[in-house]
Amino acid sequence: MFEAYGNYVRVWQGEKSLLASSTLKYILQELDTSFIQVHKSYVINKNKVVALSNESVQLASGVSVKIGKSFKQQVRDII
Repeated sequence: MFEAYGNYVRVWQGEKSLLASSTLKYILQELDTSFIQVHKSYVINKNKVVALSNESVQLASGVSVKIGKSFKQQVRDII
């Protein structure tokens, strides 16, 4: 999972994370199609989704990520 922090991005892998000097927009352009943006601050790997509700996605790691209003239809179409 990737989480935006202004001009930085926190890259999560399980419970570990690192901070990268980049924007979420740039990272999303570099990733393959298995990654989708679900909120203005979050990009996830769609292959790690285990549950989907109207408001959030549950990842295999146990993390729940809120779906942004402008991303809801896109998320439903892809997942």
